[in-house]
Amino acid sequence: MQVSTTSFPQGFVHELETCDDDDTIDGKHVFDLTQASNDFISQFPTGQNLSVHYFKNFEDAQLEQNEILAQTNYINETNFSQTLYVRVESGDNGDCFGLGPHLLLTVHPRPEFEIDQTEIYCFDNNPVTLFTYNPNGVFSYEWKDEEGLVVGNSPFITVVIGGTYMVIATSSYGCESFPVSFTVVQSAVANISPEDVSIVELSNNNSITINNDNNNLGIGDYEFALDNINGPYQDQPYFDHVGAGSHTIYVKDKNLCGIAQLEVFILGFPKYFTPNNDGNNDTWQIKGMGTDYDESSIVNIFDRYGKLIKQLSAKNGYWDGTFNGQPLVSSDYWFVAELIETDTGAKRTYRGHFSLVR
Repeated sequence: MQVSTTSFPQGFVHELETCDDDDTIDGKHVFDLTQASNDFISQFPTGQNLSVHYFKNFEDAQLEQNEILAQTNYINETNFSQTLYVRVESGDNGDCFGLGPHLLLTVHPRPEFEIDQTEIYCFDNNPVTLFTYNPNGVFSYEWKDEEGLVVGNSPFITVVIGGTYMVIATSSYGCESFPVSFTVVQSAVANISPEDVSIVELSNNNSITINNDNNNLGIGDYEFALDNINGPYQDQPYFDHVGAGSHTIYVKDKNLCGIAQLEVFILGFPKYFTPNNDGNNDTWQIKGMGTDYDESSIVNIFDRYGKLIKQLSAKNGYWDGTFNGQPLVSSDYWFVAELIETDTGAKRTYRGHFSLVR
C-alpha cells in the first residue's frame, strides 16, 4: 500500500472549537471528533466508501496503531489546543486516501477578570460604582440584579439601592466567565435623638438604655460606647452604674459608615463633698441638669436643725460649705430641690441629705 500525505489540499485544517465551560479552568474539554468527519470525506471525490480515523501523532497514523476509538467523547490532552492526525481510507480495499495533521482542537479560555470591591456600602443618596478590572481579554459584560433583570452592559455599573448584583463577561468566541456577585449591603450612620434613650437616674444604679427595637436608629448594624469615641464599643445598647452628670453616647456603624453621638444628662445629688481647697469635691451642686429643667429651678440647703443655710440655682449654683462667710463643721445637711421642667413647666421636688467632710 502506498501512503499519500498530499491528498488533502495544501494546508487544509478543520478546527473544532469549544469554550472551557466546565467547573475548572484547565483548557480541557470533551470533543465529538465525528463532527469533523464529513468535512474530511468531502475533500475527496464522491461515491467512494471512505472512513475517517484519528491519531495523536504521525507515526501512529502511518502504522495504524493506537487509534483514538472513543471519537465521540475525546478529551484533548494538551491544554487549550491540540492537533490530531487524520487518516482517510477506503472501506473497500483499505487504501489510504489522505493522512496528516488536519484536525485542530481548540478550547477557548473562560473570560477572567479581577474585582476590587468591598461588600458594604454607605448609602447617603450618592450612587455606588461596582467595577471590574484587569480582564484577560476584550469582553462584553452583562449585569443583572437579584431579580434577574439586566441593569448594565459595561465593565462597571452604578447602583443606588442595595441588593445582589451579578456580572458575566463574554468573549468574542461566546465563552462566558464564571458569574461574579457583588452584595451591596445598605448601611448608614445612626440617627439618634433623645427620644431613643431611656435613663434611670437618682438611683443606686443609674443606667442608660438606647432603644433600637424597630431600627429607629437607622438601617446600619450598630455598636455603642459611652464617653469615649474610641470605645470600647459593645453590642448591647445598655450602660449601668453610670455616674451623675453629662455623658456622651457614641453609636458606631459596624460597616464603618460613621459615628453618631448624643449628649445626655443623668440627674444626681452628691452624697458628700470635702471643701478643703484641694481641687476635688470642694463644692456641692446638682449634677446632670441639662436642658430638661428651667433656669428657675432652685435648691434649698438646711442644717440638721432645719435652718436654711443656702439657696442656690439648681442649674449652675453650688455651695462651698460656708454660712455668712464662715466655714461650717463636718456634719449631715439636708436639701430640697424644686426642679421646673422646661417643656411643661411642671415642678418636681426631690429631698435628700449629704455629708460635709473636712
